[in-house]
Amino acid sequence: MARLQPLQDTCADDEDLRALRSHPRRLLLIAGALLSVLLLAALATAVWLHARSYEENRLQAFIRARTALDAQLTRHDASYARLVNMTEYAWRHRMDSDPAVLEAETRRYLADGQTLRLQQGAQDTAQLVLGLGTDHWPAERLHRYLALARTMSVITRMAFNGPDAEAAGAAYFLDPTGHLVVINEGLDDSGTGIASAERDRQGTFGQLRAYAHLLPPASAADTVPALRASHGRGEARIGFAAHPVTGRASLVTVFPAHDGRRGLGVFVAFEPTGGLAQVLREASDSNLQVMAPNGEVILGSRSAASDGVVGTLHDAGIWWHPDDGIVKYRRNGRRVIASLVTGTDWALVTTVGWRDMLADGTPMLYLALALWAGLMAGLWGLLAWVDRQVLAPAAARAMQVYANEALFRSLIQMTPAGLCLVDIEQRVPQVQNELARRYAGAAERSGVALYDALVDGYAEALSRRDENLDIREFQVFYPGGRGAVATHLLVNATPLFRSAGRVLLCTLQDLTARVELQVQKDQLRDEAEAAHRARSRFLAAMSHEIRTPLHGILGHLELFARSSLDIEQRARLGRITQSADSLLLIINDVLDLERAASGRLELDSAVFEPTLLLERVALLYAPLSQGKGVDLDLLVDGSLAPRYRGAADRVEQVLRNLVSNAVKFTASGRIEIRAVSSRHPHCLRLEVADSGVGLSEVQQRRLFEPFAQADASIAGRFGGSGLGLSLSRQLCHLMGGEIDVHSTPGVGSVFGFDIQAQAVETTVDAALPLQGRGVLLYSATVTWREELARRLRAWGAKVVVLESLQQIEAVASCRALPLVIFERNQRAARGTVDGFRGRIVRVRGDGPLRAAGPPGDLRVSAYSAAALLEALQADTADEGIGGTADPGGDMETPATMS
Repeated sequence: MARLQPLQDTCADDEDLRALRSHPRRLLLIAGALLSVLLLAALATAVWLHARSYEENRLQAFIRARTALDAQLTRHDASYARLVNMTEYAWRHRMDSDPAVLEAETRRYLADGQTLRLQQGAQDTAQLVLGLGTDHWPAERLHRYLALARTMSVITRMAFNGPDAEAAGAAYFLDPTGHLVVINEGLDDSGTGIASAERDRQGTFGQLRAYAHLLPPASAADTVPALRASHGRGEARIGFAAHPVTGRASLVTVFPAHDGRRGLGVFVAFEPTGGLAQVLREASDSNLQVMAPNGEVILGSRSAASDGVVGTLHDAGIWWHPDDGIVKYRRNGRRVIASLVTGTDWALVTTVGWRDMLADGTPMLYLALALWAGLMAGLWGLLAWVDRQVLAPAAARAMQVYANEALFRSLIQMTPAGLCLVDIEQRVPQVQNELARRYAGAAERSGVALYDALVDGYAEALSRRDENLDIREFQVFYPGGRGAVATHLLVNATPLFRSAGRVLLCTLQDLTARVELQVQKDQLRDEAEAAHRARSRFLAAMSHEIRTPLHGILGHLELFARSSLDIEQRARLGRITQSADSLLLIINDVLDLERAASGRLELDSAVFEPTLLLERVALLYAPLSQGKGVDLDLLVDGSLAPRYRGAADRVEQVLRNLVSNAVKFTASGRIEIRAVSSRHPHCLRLEVADSGVGLSEVQQRRLFEPFAQADASIAGRFGGSGLGLSLSRQLCHLMGGEIDVHSTPGVGSVFGFDIQAQAVETTVDAALPLQGRGVLLYSATVTWREELARRLRAWGAKVVVLESLQQIEAVASCRALPLVIFERNQRAARGTVDGFRGRIVRVRGDGPLRAAGPPGDLRVSAYSAAALLEALQADTADEGIGGTADPGGDMETPATMS
C-alpha cells in the first residue's frame, strides 16, 4: 500500500490539474453566452426604438402636412369670400349703371346673339357674357346683370392676388336660372375655350349648370361628378373634376352669392391640383394621399397599400362621424394614419410599414449590425485570448511546478559547477550537488565553515551598489592543507523563497588556476615596466651624452663658417651643418617621444601671438624653400584674437615638423602656413598646405605611426626617421587637440591640427601706430594681399588696395601716400612708379629683417611685420637708416633656430 501511495498522489494531482484547466473554460463560455444575449437584446431594443422614432416622425410630418393643407384651403376660402362680398356689394349699390352705356351694351349684346365682351380697364380681367333665352328678360334685369358683369372685371382683379390669381382667371358666374353666364378669360382662350363658336350653346349651358350643381347628372355616363357641401347650404363647396378646357384634373370650388334672401348667382372656379400637391411636398416627404369617399386618389399616387384603405376608413367611420382628430390603426402589418381635410369630405392618408422603417434607417441599421458583429467578434476574441494567453499558460505553469522539483534536483546534480541551496537562518544546506559537498568538506578540513562564509559573503556583497540587484558576486577562499595552494571560489548568489523559508541559491566555481595565472601576469607586467624604466633611463642618458658633444660640433661649425672659405669649402660645410642639425632633431624627437609615452612630457602654458609664431617658423624655413624655388606664404585669419594662452613651445614644435615635411616633399609650387578659427570651442587651428607629392588613403592611415613613412622609398629619396608626425600627434593629444591630413596624390596635402588655446583680452592704452594714416597696397598674390591688408588695418591704417600699379596715375590724391608692394622674389616694374612721390616699401620673401634700401624705396622681409611697421613709421629724413643690408644675411637656418 505504501508503494501505491505515490501513484495515487500523482493521479490526484493530474485530476486537480484537469479541473483547473476545464472549470475556467466553462466559466468563460457561460459568460460569453450571457454577454451575447445581452448584446442581441441591445440590438433589438435599438431597432424597436428606431421604429418608434420613425413612426413618431411620420406622425409629426402628417400633422404638418394636414395643417399646411388646411391653411391653403382656408386662404382660398378667404379669397372666395372677398369675391362674393364685393359682388353682392356691387349688386346692391348698382355700381357702373350709366343708363346710356347700359342701353348701348344691351343692344350690342342682343345684336351679337346674346354675346358680349366687357372689360372695365386695361389692367382689369376681360369678361365674356353669354345668354340663353335672355332676349325675353325684362330690360331692367338684363341691364343689372350686364352692369354687374362689367364691375366683375374689376372685382376679380381686386379679390385675388398672388398665387390665387390663377384660380380667378379660370372661373365663371352663373345666374340662379342658369340662362346667363359671365366667363373669365381663362375659360375663353382664342376660340378653344368653353364658349367657342363650335360648341353648342345649349350643351355649353348644360355643362356649366352641371359644374354649378344646379341640375343632377343626366346619366351614369356623365363625366361631371357631383359636388357635395360639407357645411350645409349656402356655403362654398369644394370638389375634384376635369378642367372644362384642358381636361386636366382640377380643384373645383362652387360658392353662391345672394341679394338678401334671394339668390344672386353662383361662382365656379377651377384651380390646378399642383398647388396643393406642392404644399404637401413642402410640408412632408412622406407618401401622403388625399382620397375621396369613393376611393379615388385626388392627390398623390395610388399604390398597392392604398387599395383596401378606403373600406377600412369607412369601417372606422371617418366620414360618418367626422371630427378634428387623427385616426390610427393597423392593417396587414402596416400602420395607417388618416384625418379629414377641413371644409371637404376628403381624407388625408399615409401608411407606415416595416419596409419604410428599414429603408429610412438602413445606414443606422447597418451600423448597428456592424457594431453588434464587431462587439461579438471582440467578445469571443477576448475570451479566446484569455483562454490562450491567461488560463492555458496558468495551467501550464501549474503543471510545470510539479515537475520543477525533480528537474531542479537533477540539474543540481549534473551541473559542472557547485550548486547548493543554503537556509539563511539555519545556515545549513537544503539541497546541494556532489561538487558543492566536496568544496564544503575541503573547507571544513581547513577550518572554514563554507555555508557560514556563503551567507556572510552575500550579506557583505549586498551592502555594495550593483546594477544587478538580484544576483551578487563575491569570492570565498580557504587555505590548502600541508603546504597546498589556497583554494579560491567565485560565488554567485541570489535569494529565493521556499515553503521552509528564505534560502540562498549559490553557484561555486574554482578560481584557483585563474588566480595563479593572474599572479604570473602581474609578475610579467612588473618585469616589463622595470625594463621600460631602464630603457627610458638609458635613452635619457644616451641623449644627454650624444647631445653634449653635438652642441660643441655645431658651435665650432658656426665659428668655422665665419672664417674665410672658398665656395667648395663653404658648400661642404653647409652639408656637414645640415647633417648635424638633422641628427640633433632626431635625438630631440626620440627623447620627446619617450617622454610622451611615459607621461613625463611637461607642457608650459604661456601667452603667444599667432602672427609672430607663424613668422618665426616661416623665417626658419624660408631659405630652404627659396633655395628649392618654392614660395612660402603665411596667412592669419582676421577674426582671431591678437594673443592666446597655451603651450606655445609645443605648438611651434608641431608647426616646425609640418613645415619641414612640406619643404622636404615639395619640389615646386608653394607652401602656405595658416592660422584660422577652429570649429571646436576655445581652440585654435593651424594648417600647412603644400603642392607636394601628395598621399594616398592607405599612406594617410599609417602616416602617424612611429618610425613609419608613406612608403619604403621615402627614406632614400627625402631622408628622415619617421618620428616627426608620430610625435606631433602625441603632442596634439597632450594639448587637448587632434591632427589631421587631407591629401590628393600628385596635387598636394593639407596638414592641420587643433589645440586648446584661450583668447587673452588685451586693453589698448596707447593709440595705434598708424592710426588715421592712409596706405596704398598692391599685391598680385591674393594670399599676401589679404595678409598685408590685415596687418595694416590692425595698426589703424586706412588701406587702399590697388588692382594694378596703373591705378596710381588715376588716383591723384593718393600719390603722396606710402605704397606697399609685395614682390614674389623679383622686383616689380619700375616704370609704373617712377613718378610716384610717396615712399615705396617692397615686401619680399627674401627681404631683410629690418628696413633697408635707398631713400624712398625700402625693402623688408615678408616674414617680419615689425620690419614693415618700421619702414612705414620712419621719417623722410631717416628713410636710408637701414642701409643696404644683405637680403639673406639676417635669415636664420633651422639649426640656429633650434
